[in-house]
Amino acid sequence: MVSRDKGQHSSARGAAGVQIGPRALALALDLRHGVGLPFRKVCVVLQMLTGLEVSPGALVRMGERVAARCEPTVQALVHQWRPADVVHGDETGWYVIFAPGKAWLWVFTAPEPKITVYRICLSRGIEVPLEVLGSEFVGTLGIDGGVAYLNRPYDKGQCIAHLLRRCRSLLEVNKQGAARFPQQVQRVLGEALAVKALQGESTRGTTPPWSSRSRGGWPVCSRGISKSP
Repeated sequence: MVSRDKGQHSSARGAAGVQIGPRALALALDLRHGVGLPFRKVCVVLQMLTGLEVSPGALVRMGERVAARCEPTVQALVHQWRPADVVHGDETGWYVIFAPGKAWLWVFTAPEPKITVYRICLSRGIEVPLEVLGSEFVGTLGIDGGVAYLNRPYDKGQCIAHLLRRCRSLLEVNKQGAARFPQQVQRVLGEALAVKALQGESTRGTTPPWSSRSRGGWPVCSRGISKSP
């Protein structure tokens, strides 16, 4: 016996029992997670564009089923970039209605292979990067300098943009001799960015200025903190 409701459109079961097709569902989830519309407004957009009438709760349940089916793909992507030389990680607050605690959006991206993995967790602790990166990750984890990353068992590299921002903050409150160190760091990092910008010249057959040693070290290290290569 199959129960029915007066609002039920069809008694079909299996694949024929699907009320919203894959294209409409993909559009709904893209509006929610790509554009950032709440499910209530996604329902309004679907009704305006396609004439489909669906409740926010139905879209939530559909999204949960899609997420479960996508999990093997996510794990395959994670295993693909775990051998990467560099992976950048960051996290930011994420609003989840009725969540038992504060949620966080974790982002892990690798320049090569170009893969980005997202995780939404109710934790900002060490267990999240440990779960995503795994114990076999031997590359460098690019971080923003937050305390949450300091105890990670990986080689870490500081984000230059964050370091330059801290230098500017220090220079706003420190003057004369106290400003010497942030000025040195700021100068060295600026030269490092200039060297990075010149890398393309070597691939075009020209000889960039950083290709030869001078003044006892690389130009980027010849002034400021260190004069050794």
